[in-house]
Amino acid sequence: PLAEQFKMVRAQAIDNPHLTTSYHASLLTLPPDMARMVARGDWEVYTGQFFPQFESVPGRHVIPHLDLLKRIKPWHNKWLGGDWGYEHPHAVYKLAQDENGKVRFYGELWNRRVAETELGRKITDFCAGEKFNAFAFSWDAGKQSPRSQPNNPKSMMQLLSDALGQGVPKPYPADSSPGSRISRARLFSQMLDADMIEISDECPKLIQCLPTLIRDEDNTEDVLKVDYAGDQSIGDDAYDGASMGLQHMGQVGLVPVTVLAERKVAAYAESLGKEVEDLDI
Repeated sequence: PLAEQFKMVRAQAIDNPHLTTSYHASLLTLPPDMARMVARGDWEVYTGQFFPQFESVPGRHVIPHLDLLKRIKPWHNKWLGGDWGYEHPHAVYKLAQDENGKVRFYGELWNRRVAETELGRKITDFCAGEKFNAFAFSWDAGKQSPRSQPNNPKSMMQLLSDALGQGVPKPYPADSSPGSRISRARLFSQMLDADMIEISDECPKLIQCLPTLIRDEDNTEDVLKVDYAGDQSIGDDAYDGASMGLQHMGQVGLVPVTVLAERKVAAYAESLGKEVEDLDI
């Protein structure tokens, strides 16, 4: 197809060697939305966005995958969040929270028409070599699955749980109480504002989804529900899976005493202008 012969390459004004530094600086003084477009090359800005602060270009919220993995330490809390879907997409995410409360999305499973048993196997492979302490999953997966056996009816969540490998936490229904969807949207927005969310560039569906979400005109505190429609709409499934995971946030990981000691020694050495190895300790 002709479309496969082209690829969009993002660029910023500063990437143009023929523009002066002062010209680029002047672009940054434009109104915020305009500055994002013409100075930073982020054109995913339009009226009505629910998360206008989200920057899909790498730097603030989106981080190269290998760089983001280096920021995740062994003592950080890790868990899964996901949204069930068959005709509309499923979306499952790996999340990690550091000692300062920052949450990182660093893995994504997104697809359509994948049955519960197969998805359970895919999630097992997805989690290989890592330990997760919880799995927040969309509450509507508690309904009976049309793919269960007539003489042994099971919910979609039960079928998925049965297929998960050893060590993968069983999914539990995410909060569906009145107002929970609004609280999820508010939490996500506040954490983006505070730069407390980082997303790996290997979560492309979430990165694509967030700029497209708009406010519900009937309730401007909520994200408008949008279904997947192929090339016409990415839908809101990626956001739902990610935000259900985000809502699970628990106690932040505690830094081991040995790591704290190493940090203090390194800071002391730096204050003396020395390497740790040169200290007389």
